[in-house]
Amino acid sequence: MWKSNLRTFAIVSWLVLVALVVIGGVLTGARPAPSTVAFLLVTWLAPPMVIMMVWRGAPPPTIAEVISGVDTRQRGDR
Repeated sequence: MWKSNLRTFAIVSWLVLVALVVIGGVLTGARPAPSTVAFLLVTWLAPPMVIMMVWRGAPPPTIAEVISGVDTRQRGDR
């Protein structure tokens, strides 16, 4: 559960950070070129997509674990 919340927090933090940078640039009067807008869009979306692909949950149990009934929980989880 903690890892799920941490992943969500990391993604939302990144999106808010880049959005604040863009808003700050617009408020100061910057006029970005189309290539800059495309770069910012990729910068905004690529890291969360990588996090979603790489940061997975628990691995599925192996056949040996299923057959022998291995209990993978920690002692504090019971």
